[in-house]
Amino acid sequence: MVTILGCVPTDGLGAVDAACQVLELMSTLKLYGMRSAYDEVMGNGIKRQHEPPRIVGDLLQSGFRNDAI
Repeated sequence: MVTILGCVPTDGLGAVDAACQVLELMSTLKLYGMRSAYDEVMGNGIKRQHEPPRIVGDLLQSGFRNDAI
């Protein structure tokens, strides 16, 4: 959530609202591993300027690893 709130000055509240909706959907779909990895994966992807498909792939991989535990 810290990463999400950190984007307010540059991306505005719309970006925060969109991220919150994504997190809520992940919970609804019981994608708890993806939800717990979201901040880290998104932060790394943005920092390294990865393309969206790469970020989504990293998020899926992290989610599967966390859910397997």
